Amino acid sequence: MAENNYMSIGDLAKRSGLSVFRLRAWESRYGYPAPQKLQSGHRRFLQGDLQKLLIVQQLLENGFKISKIIDKSKEELIDLLPRESTTLQTLSLPLKSKESADPHKLLPTIKQALQHINAFDESALHDIFAEVWGNSTPLDFCENFVTPFIFQLGDQWENGFLDIAMEHFASKCLENFIDTKWREANRLLNGKPLLLGMLPNDFHSFGLQMCALLAVYENIKIVYLGERTPIEAIETATRDLDTLGVVLSISKTMTDKVTMDYLKQLRKEIPKEISILIGGGGAYKIKGIDEITQFREYISWVQKRK
Repeated sequence: MAENNYMSIGDLAKRSGLSVFRLRAWESRYGYPAPQKLQSGHRRFLQGDLQKLLIVQQLLENGFKISKIIDKSKEELIDLLPRESTTLQTLSLPLKSKESADPHKLLPTIKQALQHINAFDESALHDIFAEVWGNSTPLDFCENFVTPFIFQLGDQWENGFLDIAMEHFASKCLENFIDTKWREANRLLNGKPLLLGMLPNDFHSFGLQMCALLAVYENIKIVYLGERTPIEAIETATRDLDTLGVVLSISKTMTDKVTMDYLKQLRKEIPKEISILIGGGGAYKIKGIDEITQFREYISWVQKRK
């Protein structure tokens, strides 16, 4: 087989949605994925490795343990996949529960995750995120796991139990996990999009990431502008897109006057028929702009725009 038919570990990571660090951790711990050593001396992976890893990732998101499945063949893994066939089933949509998960039941899981941060163990952290995700609705995941986890992370850092490197490491691991979840679902959606962004100078994007996650699992297409979005970019996007509305996450690091000036400018420039929604620690009521304080309110707002 020609060398250009093989993948580097970087290519495998990019196409599978798994990090290079995680793939190497699995290779070290479980012996898979095992690269082929080419005559050139390069370590490369096969297309079959990618196919198997995509199935492994889906099973992890449905509650399986990596240690129990990593040594199985692709055919054996396929047999473990859920048989239901809905549009988002292939994306490992979390199981719907009749009642909301008890947030107190997740406290031991959060404490366990915090312990892995000290060892900079991305693989173990990802496994915890995937297990909680696979047994929660998106709303439960955001309300009862992500939000208290972020709070505990900040508390641990402020009290000296975690240093800044650990806090950044854990935050990025969780942010990447959430980002992967909503983006893989978003690629399959069509229709009028919801525009998500943040104000200039605002870069705390967890709230916006969770808004994206919750919207796509309501089958709403997302156009994600992200943090530090220039006001002109938001205005231009609303003119160029037939959008359902604009959602802005505003963190408490923003000053009131600057936030008010930006919001007044947006409301003046964006057509009145386009709704603007704000939320976050730095959000407050402004005429002509909707405000939410809870994710449940956000879901209700999104559902009305379908």
